[in-house]
Amino acid sequence: MAARADWIKAGSPRQRSNIFYIKYKKLKCEYRREQRKAVWEYERKELNDIGNLQDLDNEKFWRLLNNKACRNNKKNKKMVLEVNGKIITDSQQMADLWANYFEQLATPSEDENFDRIHRIEIENGVNDIVEKSENALGCIFTVPLTTQEISEVIRGLPNGKAPGYDGITYEHLKCGGEMIIHALLNLYTCIIDREEIPSSFKLAVKIPIPKGNKKTHMFDDHRGISLLPCVNKILERIVLSRLQKQQNCLHHPLQGGYQKQQDALTTCFAIEEVLNHCSEDNDKVYAAYMDISKAFDTMWINGMLYKLYYTKGVTGKTWRLIRNWYLNMKEFVIVEGKSSRIYELGQGTRQGGVLSPWLFLVFIDNLIEELSNIKSGICINTVYFGSPMFADDLTMLSRMKSGLDKMLRCASEYSNKWRFTFNATKTVVLTFGESYRERSVNRSIRDWHLGSRVILEKECWFNLGKIWHVNKDSSAFVSKAVTRGRESGMVLMKMGARYGGLNPIISVQLWKRIGIPKMLYGSELWQLNCNDIVELEKVQNTTVRIIQGLLPGISGSAARGLLGLPPIEAEVDKRKLYFLGRLILMSHGVPCRKIFLMRLIRWKWNHTNTLKGFIPNIVRILLKYDLMDFLTGYILSDQFPSKSAWKKIVKKHIYEYYNNIWQEKISTHGQLKLYACRSSSCD
Repeated sequence: MAARADWIKAGSPRQRSNIFYIKYKKLKCEYRREQRKAVWEYERKELNDIGNLQDLDNEKFWRLLNNKACRNNKKNKKMVLEVNGKIITDSQQMADLWANYFEQLATPSEDENFDRIHRIEIENGVNDIVEKSENALGCIFTVPLTTQEISEVIRGLPNGKAPGYDGITYEHLKCGGEMIIHALLNLYTCIIDREEIPSSFKLAVKIPIPKGNKKTHMFDDHRGISLLPCVNKILERIVLSRLQKQQNCLHHPLQGGYQKQQDALTTCFAIEEVLNHCSEDNDKVYAAYMDISKAFDTMWINGMLYKLYYTKGVTGKTWRLIRNWYLNMKEFVIVEGKSSRIYELGQGTRQGGVLSPWLFLVFIDNLIEELSNIKSGICINTVYFGSPMFADDLTMLSRMKSGLDKMLRCASEYSNKWRFTFNATKTVVLTFGESYRERSVNRSIRDWHLGSRVILEKECWFNLGKIWHVNKDSSAFVSKAVTRGRESGMVLMKMGARYGGLNPIISVQLWKRIGIPKMLYGSELWQLNCNDIVELEKVQNTTVRIIQGLLPGISGSAARGLLGLPPIEAEVDKRKLYFLGRLILMSHGVPCRKIFLMRLIRWKWNHTNTLKGFIPNIVRILLKYDLMDFLTGYILSDQFPSKSAWKKIVKKHIYEYYNNIWQEKISTHGQLKLYACRSSSCD
């Protein structure tokens, strides 16, 4: 600092012969060198600490690694809002603006298309239910709460979750011992007896989170997550657990959201195989991908309560308690430590509440039923597959244009009746089974309407984490997977997975735990060609070269071989084989298992080799790894290994297959003889 001050005092000369300039530059270079050395030593110590913890303390290892990643991304954490073309950066001002936005969302609006008469009928119906159920007990509270029930719920709570406004976390309750459990039992028993949820249970902290890691400044590109008190969420878990044990409280089979054994992948599988089945029959399929505007935030509460009583049979004390939960709900927004005013919620179910997803499905379930009743959707062997849903994402499938038109009218009328809207700009139609020329002609004369609004027909659409293309083109989703893989590799490098950073063995484990799952998300349904596999393999080869500090020209096989890493094709095959086991071991009533069995039967009796989709692909993989006997045994005797046994079998066969290939490469390529002691690992 003194040298810089002297240099400035001398007039900031820049002549290389000037003594002040020479002294300043020399000391500056020394300072930079020492700074880089200190940074390197700090990072070296941090990475060594992380590496030493991998086997000793797995939880602390991931916590330190996550902290390092968060520090690297700290500069991107700053929230910015754009309102009417003006950029807002003040935290308090942003919190107030978010409060205005969420309050407007939570205020019931009166769309001109909404059915006002039906609203009055439902509101009167809810009032009648209040009177009818005044003294009824209800099915789930005939057995009183016990300390054992509360203890089991608390033991199953996850760690590291954000608390509500009171600052009480799950960890506080898990470590509180018997005294806390008895106190909670007394509190919950009092709440159930009085049928009154404390106002503190209904006050939430709202946190705006960007959708899909978007870095935008707009309100609509964020999702509001409500942080409720943990003591409230435990009671919600108890109520939900008891409700889910009631046979009449089950949701429609085609609803894949928040259901046991189902997820977005199983919903995509059912849709994909329906499309393949129709394609083999030379049938067109008209598919509408529907988007509900702010579905959770705008749910009609009285409509949900009405359906809860009449469609799910939830009555008495249970119904009254849930109704009380949705009276006088309040929340406030926190942005970068600044709090907004408190505002009330007149509609919607909170994203972050334990009961919220289940209650939303109660509200939306009848839409699937009504679409089924009009008999325009696709049926295969008398089984209806025409309107699969995943939470609020609806896909409607019909073999005829007139059929899809009818389904669109039904969906529009249902939304007007139950007071929610479809986003016409995010609702599209795709037509499968047409040639390019036929599609070009038909699209010019075909039009689609959702009520009075026009919706577009496209060739490609992204929904449920999958790219749907009318030509089943693989290039789009492979390109997206390659991008995800490269992004994951860059993130891991910042976390220390590079030459001179973490131990390469630890780094490759991070790639297998973080990078590969992100890159190969949804790969269970991919139909890959050789070029696709090469593109995916390039991403992995580049990553393992960087991890080991190898030159770009080094063979991918050699780079992988030193770390015992199998090719990416092995990982894709493993995921498909795991998914096969999952389908076979599912419960009988799950739709994706039904369509799987139908496709399997068609494959068994098909002699023209024209089948498409998952079945012929998985048969090829089973033959490749000498696993076909397991599928044959299942077809003949309905016997199949358990989930854990199947995974061990798959790993063993894939390991043997690629280890044999690796040993053959070593024997035929002299430059690989140093790798003879290493082999592929599929763990």
